[in-house]
Amino acid sequence: MDEVLIITCGGTFSKVYNPIDGQMTVPKNNEILQRIIKTYFKFNINLIDIQEFIYKDSLDMDDNDRKSLKNIIGRSEYQKIIIIHGTDTIHLSAQEIEDIAKEKNLSIVFVGAMEPISINPIEGCMNLGCAYGFLQALQTSGVFISMNGIIKNVQEIVKNRELGYFKCLK
Repeated sequence: MDEVLIITCGGTFSKVYNPIDGQMTVPKNNEILQRIIKTYFKFNINLIDIQEFIYKDSLDMDDNDRKSLKNIIGRSEYQKIIIIHGTDTIHLSAQEIEDIAKEKNLSIVFVGAMEPISINPIEGCMNLGCAYGFLQALQTSGVFISMNGIIKNVQEIVKNRELGYFKCLK
């Protein structure tokens, strides 16, 4: 089993309801991710490292955020990386890091959720679990997206905004 770095960017995956203002917000902590890892990855917990990056809705991410993410990946010693990211711009960040992944022969899977784990934990946990298992079995490098039970190269998957799920292009 290989060690896996999880980089957190926030997104719907991490959102929680704020009872004071009635808004969904991305908390500036990893409580949800820590709970998932302790519950579902307890046998492999020593193979997972978490690196905090930013806590934003992906619609609020900009090119500078994507460049910073790319720099983090470029400096990392890990060969297998999961990036938790919002679904609205997940493809933009995944495309931004394709060249560094190829250059360093990295295997990277972006993970998101259409519904916050705090409201419906099934989808986000499934996407993260699929990504982890995929990375452990993967024998090649590349940048992938894990959503709705599908893991495809970033060029082969797209968010269907009308229907609210990701689908394969090929």
